[in-house]
Amino acid sequence: MGLIAPLLARIHLPLDLLQQFKHQLHVKTLASTATSKVKQLAYSDDARSADLKFVADLGRSLLFTVHPRKVALKVAEALLSGVDAEVCAFVFEADNIGLISCAFDAGGEVKRVEFLSRPRFEEWAQLLPPQIGYAEEKRDRFMLSLDSHAVEYVSPLHLGGVIKGAIVTGFANKQSVTEQKTRLIDAVTQMAAMSVNLSAHYESAINDSVLRAKEEHRRFTEAVLDALPVSLYVVDRDYRIVTWNRNREDGAQGVPRDAVIGRDVFQVLARYPEGRMRREFERAFETGKIERIEQQTVGEDGEAPRPAKSRT
Repeated sequence: MGLIAPLLARIHLPLDLLQQFKHQLHVKTLASTATSKVKQLAYSDDARSADLKFVADLGRSLLFTVHPRKVALKVAEALLSGVDAEVCAFVFEADNIGLISCAFDAGGEVKRVEFLSRPRFEEWAQLLPPQIGYAEEKRDRFMLSLDSHAVEYVSPLHLGGVIKGAIVTGFANKQSVTEQKTRLIDAVTQMAAMSVNLSAHYESAINDSVLRAKEEHRRFTEAVLDALPVSLYVVDRDYRIVTWNRNREDGAQGVPRDAVIGRDVFQVLARYPEGRMRREFERAFETGKIERIEQQTVGEDGEAPRPAKSRT
């Protein structure tokens, strides 16, 4: 045991692998829960077996799906054929990912941006929507702006006890909305809600890692530039100052970095001829070559010459 403990202490899972493992574990649990719900349904053994296989196959396909939109696409496409619907849409909105919406019909993914009635969806979400799935036959209450269906079955997507969206399945007629189909849709909806949320958190963790890496790179670059024995600044193509090293902060004429970052270089260095500086910058931008320019400056009293400064 004395040897095993130190070895275990040295094992560190990368954040992305750890998050992916958690995602897969949760999806497996949800798939198991959805499968249990299907087993409880009272219909023929053949139909139950088909639904169990459908849920299991969809759960497996979501195991390695770590992007929220891809989760939505897989679920909507699978349900369309799984319940023999005219159209199936996945609509989900959360603070950390914004709105995700997609739809499939007999022709594949619906490319029309306006397939979702956004005002109707927002009204539905704000006015305490039903906590369970329901069928809607009034066309003026439809969430989908499509003419391919006569009834919508709306299954709310719950997250932490709060409704964040819905899976909307359109059928040709009321007779097509059977108990078997609605129970299957509800079971899949429960699995999909957690899956899309977990994938969103996974993506957020990856984005945070990327942002941290960028920040560390910025600090490293800043430290290198500060260590150089020259007075140096960097501008972007809009002539905004993006880097101002420590040597430009020192001395009687030094200016604090925080006072210049993001500002127009011609305003900060107003005492230098703007026309000449602009030509030098434009030449560097056009050629991509480094230029070294010597400059003799004078003191604020206009008398004592100061050592030559260079810009590259």
